[in-house]
Amino acid sequence: MIRFLHVVVCFGLISTAANADVQHYDLLLGQRQVGTLSFDTDRMDLVTHLDNTPLGVADGRFTAQSSPARSAEGTAVTHYLSQSIKRQISFVLDETKVLTTSIIPPKEATPLSQPQAVPAGVIPLTEGFARLTTTGTCPAPFSAYDGRRVVHVATRAQFADGADILCEMDYRVTDGPGHLSPFRFSTLDMALRYRNGALAQVTVGAGGFELQMVRK
Repeated sequence: MIRFLHVVVCFGLISTAANADVQHYDLLLGQRQVGTLSFDTDRMDLVTHLDNTPLGVADGRFTAQSSPARSAEGTAVTHYLSQSIKRQISFVLDETKVLTTSIIPPKEATPLSQPQAVPAGVIPLTEGFARLTTTGTCPAPFSAYDGRRVVHVATRAQFADGADILCEMDYRVTDGPGHLSPFRFSTLDMALRYRNGALAQVTVGAGGFELQMVRK
């Protein structure tokens, strides 16, 4: 459950492309607030803090950040780093492919932790999150990598609800293990609500879990 919660909160919330700053959100499991999330749209810095999950089984802190860097050869690359109580993941990628991946402890690695196994064209998890927060409407398709799996996110349908825009999303793990061992969910139910050009709410569900992310 802990990995499921930390992963699904990494795909939704709100910002505007023109006003990069730190955004704050409440995380709700059903009617219960289980934690908070903040995202710095300029630094690509995401932090979730879960402190009220049932029986405390998913409580903990998760951080992820991606930033521009240079390889030893001077090539422009992107460096991604995420940390939780369970694992630390870092990888480096250029515009087309993953170059290196490191998982600590090594037992947490998956077949997709081998750079040669990762399909070309992926973006870091943090940049996938930013795609949702900066479009102002239903996002274009993208594939995001977290060091252990690749997920594809695409808009399946778009609706109007008064002044709001509702997006029914297709979220699926295309490479690597599914979410939440031992269930290994490979697809999640996902819906986005945009209001006044910003993403106001995300609902993500699977296997009886429903997590909502609501802008403060």
